[in-house]
Amino acid sequence: MSYAVLEEKLQAIPEQYFDQVSSFLDIILSLSEKEIVPEKKNASKHLLHGLARGEFKYPDDINLYDNEIADMFGV
Repeated sequence: MSYAVLEEKLQAIPEQYFDQVSSFLDIILSLSEKEIVPEKKNASKHLLHGLARGEFKYPDDINLYDNEIADMFGV
């Protein structure tokens, strides 16, 4: 499908559905990113998916003190 055809379809969508269309496009984009971008070796295990993707920031070293915290709770 050409960009022009897609643009025509988007222009035909009533404004009340823009949020839903945007959310759907975000899902498709996140799926395409997973196919294109290889997984990093040091990537965090905690990834935000779905509609919240990109909305929250967390440090790369979020799991840095997991062992110490587990020891404190006797886990």
